[in-house]
Amino acid sequence: MKEQILKGRKAVDAYRLAHAQLHSKGWYKGIPEEHTPLLEEMVNQLSKQGFNSVDEFFGASDELNLQELELDADFQAKFCEANKDAKKYIDEEGNKWVEDTAKARLLKREALGRMWH
Repeated sequence: MKEQILKGRKAVDAYRLAHAQLHSKGWYKGIPEEHTPLLEEMVNQLSKQGFNSVDEFFGASDELNLQELELDADFQAKFCEANKDAKKYIDEEGNKWVEDTAKARLLKREALGRMWH
């Protein structure tokens, strides 16, 4: 799985570079039409690596980051707590989000971001 994540990271980097180049010219009428193929190419490359969505890829990439960092027990405990918080999150309508939704993963990433600062 590590090889697929590394290839996925290259696809995301290529998308970001092409996206920056596209927008370096300033906004013009054709940007939306030129942007769509860039995004589709990234999604296709991620799909070739076995990821069903961009969110799925970033979740796997985040997990690999944690493994690569060989985190200490204190950070691991904070990570578990942040993960629990994301699973328990309730939206404005009172609906609980299930564990493996894009919104729950986003909340987990936000909680991890707060722990780094």
